[in-house]
Amino acid sequence: MEKLWSSQQKIIPPILDREMICSFCSLLCDDAIALDACPLRRDCLHKLSTIQPTGYVALEQIDELKKRIRSARSILMTGAITSVESARAAVAFARSQNAFLDFSPNGSVIDTIGALSSSGGYTTTLAEAREIAGSFLVVGNDELTRAFPRLMHSLSLSETATDARTVILLGEFSDHSLGVWTAKFPNTWFVPCDLEKIPQALSQWSILVSSPNSSEAKSIFDSLRCDYLTVVWSPGTLHSIPRDLWIEQLNQWILRNNETRRVVGLPLVSQDAVFAHTCTWLTSFPGRIQFEDKQARYLPTDDYRLWLDRYQQDEQSLVITIHESWSDPNPHLVRGLGSFRGTWIPMDSSERHQNRFHLPISIPGSHRTATMIRADQVVMARLDAFHKPDRGFRTPREWLEALSG
Repeated sequence: MEKLWSSQQKIIPPILDREMICSFCSLLCDDAIALDACPLRRDCLHKLSTIQPTGYVALEQIDELKKRIRSARSILMTGAITSVESARAAVAFARSQNAFLDFSPNGSVIDTIGALSSSGGYTTTLAEAREIAGSFLVVGNDELTRAFPRLMHSLSLSETATDARTVILLGEFSDHSLGVWTAKFPNTWFVPCDLEKIPQALSQWSILVSSPNSSEAKSIFDSLRCDYLTVVWSPGTLHSIPRDLWIEQLNQWILRNNETRRVVGLPLVSQDAVFAHTCTWLTSFPGRIQFEDKQARYLPTDDYRLWLDRYQQDEQSLVITIHESWSDPNPHLVRGLGSFRGTWIPMDSSERHQNRFHLPISIPGSHRTATMIRADQVVMARLDAFHKPDRGFRTPREWLEALSG
């Protein structure tokens, strides 16, 4: 499939068109049977059915917000953007207002980019892993299974039949995760390991199993030594550990093992990576940008928390949060805004917080047609709306254009 190029010569993924695509996670499943069987989709559809427009936004309210934006001493734009269209609009608005951008809620995308820049790495795609991989080493915990409930089906050669290849679950997985993987890959092994110690454990084979001479250990070792091992992991599920160092060490292990055989990584990113990719196309940086005289300055160690600490008591500061998701907003961000004395403009699908400046927005791929990027960051997909609200919702692009007009 032909790749597209931006004016800054950044690779833009090709656009994938299907009659029906679901993206409640970022795997962009397009199989009707798979969609009906997805527990995450069922849960999201139930939540979406309860979301109602929050009412009419008065023209006087928009005029007041425009005045506050013009007089603001400093502006922060943050939250969770999941569509290419909204990401483009947010960057354009931030550039025009010299705002600070941070749409990496937990910093996972920034940490991954930093680690890959430092250590390098061999990565693959979902399609290549499905077709060529000899075995899969799935690294992480139950959060990986919850975040990508159809992952095992996306990696399997058949949607209906089982797959004979070996899967090794390495980390902190429960019996439930083991069960759903085994249902698709009967030859699935679970090796318990502290999540933080996984990169070191991979370098010391003997500590991965309690009895290295057992038949189970031999099967695991044989699978890890196969000709094409795919290491599956997700940076967004790595919490409470030094993530950048963890990713760098894992990439170094993959690079070392490529001296004798083919080992590749398959890092799966969540929907918030859409903003990082779009921002990179437009500015050459993935986020955490301060615009000054409409020029982007990259501040990778700064984030929304540092900005809030700095301007917490400044009544002339202003925060715009955009939350394009069915899930709840980042609780750390919500707590940080609880004592914020400046102006807060939340853009959300429902009135979760008492705020007179709330601007209701639609959810991409659900309430409106939108473009998203798959978890392996290779293709974009255009998702049609399947639950159109009657009234009251606008897109972030429409609100930002109204506020900057």
